[in-house]
Amino acid sequence: MKIIFILHNIFEIKNGVSSKYIRFIDYLIKNKIDYLLITTFIEKENIKKYSNYNIIYEKGIELPFYKNIKIPNLNIDNIYSHIKGDEIIIFNGELFIYYDIFILLRKHYSNLKLIPNWHTNYDYYFQLYFHHFPNFNILKKSLIDHLSNNIFNGIICTGILMEKYFKSYTNQIINANEICVEDFNHFKIDKYEDNQLNFIYTGRISIEKNIEYIFEILQYIIDIKYNIEFKFHLIGDGPHLNQLKKKIKNELLNHIHFYDEINYSNIINIYKNLDNRLFISTSKSETFGKSSMEACHCGIPLFIIDCELNNLLYHENNAFLFKDKKDFVKQLTFFLNMNTQMKELLIHHAYENSLQYDQDKIFNKLLLFLQNINENKNNNDKKININKMGHLLKAFKWSLNFLES
Repeated sequence: MKIIFILHNIFEIKNGVSSKYIRFIDYLIKNKIDYLLITTFIEKENIKKYSNYNIIYEKGIELPFYKNIKIPNLNIDNIYSHIKGDEIIIFNGELFIYYDIFILLRKHYSNLKLIPNWHTNYDYYFQLYFHHFPNFNILKKSLIDHLSNNIFNGIICTGILMEKYFKSYTNQIINANEICVEDFNHFKIDKYEDNQLNFIYTGRISIEKNIEYIFEILQYIIDIKYNIEFKFHLIGDGPHLNQLKKKIKNELLNHIHFYDEINYSNIINIYKNLDNRLFISTSKSETFGKSSMEACHCGIPLFIIDCELNNLLYHENNAFLFKDKKDFVKQLTFFLNMNTQMKELLIHHAYENSLQYDQDKIFNKLLLFLQNINENKNNNDKKININKMGHLLKAFKWSLNFLES
């Protein structure tokens, strides 16, 4: 079995799906599974770091609907030269500009397996970023049609809600929620014996994360003269950071420590050096919320906004789910008034909840999932009506022109 990954510039992004696949490739190497990674060119100083990986660097093209994301410029003849026809190809599911090429490959090689990776909440993202890009509306329908017609052999998704959704169209699906416990394997329970608290948010600073509402909560704490002293540690960088800074009142600004861009592996060192820690997340766009679960693994109590996904991932015995800023203060008061034994019990429950997402466990399941697809002959026995997808090929004809330009 050989796995080919076709992903955007995964070396530019420090966390999330990019980090997952680099680590998964390490896992494949350890288990002697053949692979190939096709991605865009990386900065020269990083090439040495990845020189031992089996990588093909293609010229990068910036997506027209998502700034600063570069994807490989795929040439179908070049792809032909790297495959025998029985590989598994894993690719970013949102990159439907590849679909035309993949269909041609699948038509030529009936044993080729195509697995999109659907790693985020694109329904929500469409409202924020892609409403000006009309062809994006076709994306989900196209993906569903390809799954239903067995042109795609299955799907890797991140999130319980996405798994539930795609199960209507294919049984070959795996939810790849994971955290790297190796990077966050320092568990401690703080005492919370005084009113000096350290609030934490870690992640990308972008509109969909709803970080502005965290500032509203903290300003509300100041306005009502709540009986605590606090620092807010904002760990991360992103396109919305400077805009957010301009909106913060000086009164609150004095309580905030900005870490900006930081190496993913160094986050644990910040967590180690802080006491009386509380993690806040107000994002409703997550499919999982990796940094929230990592915080739980470190013994940091989680205060997370109440929404459908969070109600599936967390319960009252392992996190505090709040509806608004007043409810946040109510939940915070409840936590601070809990006795030590109850605090420790909740923190331990949160830690135990995080263990099910241990990266090694998830990678074992993911490899088994891919092996089963590789050995499954049913998809190959069923004739695929490529012509049925002609209307979609026409809809995506612009993509080939775009790639060739």
